[in-house]
Amino acid sequence: MSRKIGPVIGLLLSLLAAGSAWAHGGGPGLDYDPCAQQIGLNYFHMAAYQPQQNWFQEYCGKVPAGGVTLFVFDLIGAEMRHKMVSVKLMEFGGPTRGTANLVSIPSAEHVSGVINFSVTLQPGHSYQAVVTVGKAPASYTLNFPISVDSWWSAFEIPALLVLVVLWGSIWYCLRLRREHLALLRQTGTRGRLHAVGA
Repeated sequence: MSRKIGPVIGLLLSLLAAGSAWAHGGGPGLDYDPCAQQIGLNYFHMAAYQPQQNWFQEYCGKVPAGGVTLFVFDLIGAEMRHKMVSVKLMEFGGPTRGTANLVSIPSAEHVSGVINFSVTLQPGHSYQAVVTVGKAPASYTLNFPISVDSWWSAFEIPALLVLVVLWGSIWYCLRLRREHLALLRQTGTRGRLHAVGA
């Protein structure tokens, strides 16, 4: 039994990974992923998660709601684990309508290949993760803009799909009713003509 389950689980995980890649950028690989930025032959990938909304949904430039948000940065490539990397999360549109530095991770090597932190985001605000890789003057700066939408944005696409299906169902029912009424009129006319002919 366990021999049969193993390949099935592997297949499901590979399908989920492929689906995630297509959802982010419309094609397979990091070249198509807007959450990833390239540095030479290596990549830096950012993902945001909102456990209070959906533990399994990964966000990038747009998150659906304010609240506790977990940021995960992946350093992809063997060289990246031995480079000095710093991360800052900046907020735009705070109480002072200026710029605030919410999180600051000093420059260091991250041999695990992962940097993560949790922060509370505010609805309607804009943020930017600023990543510096390497030491000056040979350093790279990467910017990941993030916007927080209204609470209903997470349901925007499903709601549109529901509306399309609902509209299609109503249109189909009205069409059937119209055809049924036309058939009844046609049958009634034939019946009257038959009665007159008799």
